Amino acid sequence: MTLYREIVVQGPAPEAINEIKLDQKVPLNLFATSNEDKLAEFARILGETVEGSDLKIDEIQSRDPREVAEAKAVAAWEKNNRQPIIVEDTAFELLGWDGLPGTYANDFTDTVDKRRNLCELVTKADDRRARARVTLALFDGKNVHFREGVTEGNIPEQPRGSGGFGWDDIFEPDGQEQVPGWDGTRRTFAEMKPKEKDHPLLSMRTKALLALKENPFEVGKWVYELSGPYKMRLEAVDRSILEDEKPRVHAYNLEALRGNEPRPDFQTKHREPYYELTVGESGEVKRYVTDPDSADLGIIVTPMDRAFDMAGRQIRLALDNSGEPIFWQMGEEAITMALAARAAEFRLHHNPEMYGYLRKMMNGEIKTVPRSNKRSEAIELLLEKRAGEDEDGSGENWEAMTAVTTAELGYVRSFSEKKMSRSLAANRGLIVDTSGIPASIFSLGGMPPVTGWSDVLAASALSYMDSYIPRNSIFATGVDAQLKLFNKAREKIAALDLPADIFDLVVAHIGIALGSEDPQQIARDVRKIYQAGARSIRFYTTNPDIRVIQSAEAARKEINNLRQAVEAASQASWDDMRIGVAPIVDIDQVTELIDPNIRVNKVMAGHGAGENCTSLIGGGAANGLELVYKMSLISELNDVAIGLEGGTGPYFGALLGFIDIISMNQRGVAGGIEMGGLFVQHVNGEVVQPYPGSASPNTQWVEALVNPDLRPKRVDEAGRIRNNEGKPNYMPKRRWVNSIVDHWHAARMLAGRALADQQSTSISDLRARVAEEGYKHRKVTPPSARSAGDHRRR
Repeated sequence: MTLYREIVVQGPAPEAINEIKLDQKVPLNLFATSNEDKLAEFARILGETVEGSDLKIDEIQSRDPREVAEAKAVAAWEKNNRQPIIVEDTAFELLGWDGLPGTYANDFTDTVDKRRNLCELVTKADDRRARARVTLALFDGKNVHFREGVTEGNIPEQPRGSGGFGWDDIFEPDGQEQVPGWDGTRRTFAEMKPKEKDHPLLSMRTKALLALKENPFEVGKWVYELSGPYKMRLEAVDRSILEDEKPRVHAYNLEALRGNEPRPDFQTKHREPYYELTVGESGEVKRYVTDPDSADLGIIVTPMDRAFDMAGRQIRLALDNSGEPIFWQMGEEAITMALAARAAEFRLHHNPEMYGYLRKMMNGEIKTVPRSNKRSEAIELLLEKRAGEDEDGSGENWEAMTAVTTAELGYVRSFSEKKMSRSLAANRGLIVDTSGIPASIFSLGGMPPVTGWSDVLAASALSYMDSYIPRNSIFATGVDAQLKLFNKAREKIAALDLPADIFDLVVAHIGIALGSEDPQQIARDVRKIYQAGARSIRFYTTNPDIRVIQSAEAARKEINNLRQAVEAASQASWDDMRIGVAPIVDIDQVTELIDPNIRVNKVMAGHGAGENCTSLIGGGAANGLELVYKMSLISELNDVAIGLEGGTGPYFGALLGFIDIISMNQRGVAGGIEMGGLFVQHVNGEVVQPYPGSASPNTQWVEALVNPDLRPKRVDEAGRIRNNEGKPNYMPKRRWVNSIVDHWHAARMLAGRALADQQSTSISDLRARVAEEGYKHRKVTPPSARSAGDHRRR
């Protein structure tokens, strides 16, 4: 039973603006006809089972067989729930009658008497020549494709034969004498056995079907145009923003815009088609990219995304009549907004003033004030710190009794005697150098649907945001796949011809995520990563055991050896490599990681909704805020960047004084053209991007398919996922988000306001104020949070 055939697409068909090419030609054997004789002949000729569908298509009145077939194909597509289906039109042309009756043949031949009269008329006209024409047509949603078979022959003096159907008894096909074993008698189709009639030299239907079989219709999938931005936003775009070459080159340097020359008028003349690639042998997992050899993740759709419930209802993605996703892409106006946003983001971070500021940070003239290691009474009240222990404030031995979220922590707004610039705070004041190089406090993690794209990596690095190429999903084949993506992102940055020191700084923000299962393999991978020019790694693992420590130590040892070789050969000025670990488990683990033999540069607490997803379900505390607070009290960690990943939402204003990194994975998607520019549709009607977690069943199945060595680690003998964390998720396309930098701009705007509210124009200013005055945190109750957020919910 094919449940998907019960689904009906409603409303007018959207405009198709692009296509998805399949990884193979698809021969179709579904015909829009209920004529059992034709279906039997189709099956006999093709040598396979065929299916007919009675769509009750009305034929237009035209003598042109192709015009009739085209109209039938489009009508059949519409009635077949806007899915391709083959139609056939048969024409019977009398050469002496200027091709009549042609497409009207049925009106002249549907009874024996009519056929007998036709034979008599042709005899009197003394021209018995005729042409039989079969036209197969298929509409794919945008174009009509044709295959044709033509046979000429003669009309007999009267109908002959009882076989076949239609007007077979009044047509003697040419070519009979060329058929091996011909007995010298010319026969009508109705006088032949089915096998004789189907001969490729005789049958016009066989000729058309063989043409289809030898050259199947290349039926792809169509990509439809999304609604554009509001006109008032489009009119506000400064059209001169693309006049400068580097912002223009960067703006256009997107996989979704491949084949377009950067133009100051924002025009995109070319749309690169997408390709459907299969992952694994089953063909059930599909990957959609603009380049069949792409290093990018692509949009990945699994059977779990295309799932139905037991009643045949779609439960996740909306599917078309063939059970495939419905695809969407931005139109020209939305692309204009994306180009403008990307150019503005580049100009903000790449100008003489910003370069001067960064160089002063790199050479030590400007230093971020260290954390003051001050205690916060509000945080300890929220955490219900156990009293009477660890009163020296070292932060190492006390215990929190409550797990809280960042939404429960607020700050006090303060009047300032000096001018506060939110814009300065947002654009420059959020850069710190705790981890060894200037970096934005905002970063991206290592989730495949976020940082599995070269455009995301390049864009975030150019805004001095750390990011990490995932080790999950299609990148689970090993570090070579990760480095292929790294090299692609670096090429995009190299195309901008940045100053050498700024180029090195930018590239240093692109990291590689690693596991911790095998420290010896880690050392080999680190060597490859270092030699490829990457200078940042992150141990992205939830393993709470000694292997994380051992792997980090093996990595630092290998890095030290490589640095010595580089320094001896004077091959590069940027020779250090930063090591990050996230998510960390507790303070004891962090103490191990700052050992001189490891010298970790950054640690992050939190994961998913505040902590490891499975641990939350199993009773683990959502203790991200607790961990970063404890770390902020330890002076030995002042040279280590500490951060919070997941679960912060917009509630990070109170965190700015004591952490260095806020991960924005969710803000990395939700509508950016940098994720290939392709979107799918959810069953609830929203246009979305798939957002499965790194350990979700979707991701783990992909890993089992791309890496046979991982299969037994991901799936047990019963075919079940061994360590499922999360589920298929989807991030809605926001109408106001056309580039991911739109989200980053909004986040910086909120952070700039939070700094200015606290009498500061930079993280460094805020830390100096906290050192003098302490934190001015407040506990946020649920009612006050609702009251403050009411306007956002309307």
